[in-house]
Amino acid sequence: MHQVSGLGYVSLIAIVLLGASLVLACNPTGGPAPTAEPTLSPSAEGMSLAAALAITPDDGRPTVLAKLGPPDAFSLRFDALEGQSVRWETWSYFDFGTRFDFVDGELLWTVALEPVPDGVIYAHFYAPEDFRSGMTIAQVKALLDDQTLDEIDLSDVDLEGGIALAGDQILLGFQDDRLVFVETVILAAWTGEEAER
Repeated sequence: MHQVSGLGYVSLIAIVLLGASLVLACNPTGGPAPTAEPTLSPSAEGMSLAAALAITPDDGRPTVLAKLGPPDAFSLRFDALEGQSVRWETWSYFDFGTRFDFVDGELLWTVALEPVPDGVIYAHFYAPEDFRSGMTIAQVKALLDDQTLDEIDLSDVDLEGGIALAGDQILLGFQDDRLVFVETVILAAWTGEEAER
């Protein structure tokens, strides 16, 4: 059995839930500053937003999966932009010290990650590609039917129609029964004796 380092499991969920509620309320891009600024190609200058959204992006995720395997942790966010759903993703690979940020599959940039302690437990049993925009609470529960998911009403934090599901190393956010946020977390492994210190 593993325990969360320093904080209890309930405290971790509270912290992650607060972060998720801020994302749902504000839709920030989140995370540390990128190591390189993205640049537009000359042909993209002066392009309208509608024209830009009509372009099919190059999906870099299969290449990352083929070279590095499933991410150690990931987050997904679905936003509405000009009537279309936009999928924002971050995939973290702690052993490689790198995070990949995608929008609709297209790689925007990479971010250097701080090292993590030895013995961390990664959330490799979840796959980002399993989660789609518009999934209902019932569909997500069916997808994750092998575990218990705690349901949390987010109306207490001024997000009417907001529901969160908290499971083993995963937090999912819903607005009006539609999936808008997914985040997996890594855990530090401690023995019972170490956890009491």
